[in-house]
Amino acid sequence: MTEATTPTREQAEEFANAFASALLMPEKYVRARVSAGRDLQQLAYEFGVEQSRMKERLLGLGLFDRVTNNARPPARPLRYRY
Repeated sequence: MTEATTPTREQAEEFANAFASALLMPEKYVRARVSAGRDLQQLAYEFGVEQSRMKERLLGLGLFDRVTNNARPPARPLRYRY
């Protein structure tokens, strides 16, 4: 048997931040609003969070375009494969 390990303070804080992010900005609703054309500023306002937190969430979901520094709609799956 192995002993349970206690997470470090940094690990616990990282987990808490991820949990809060998912709670305040649920993936389903973030994706829907990004697909509707909302930009970073609008998304942050609608979810009641700072733009930096919204950007982190978008990055985590793969919905942030580093070139334009803004939200980008999710890629649509291809219907046909060649």
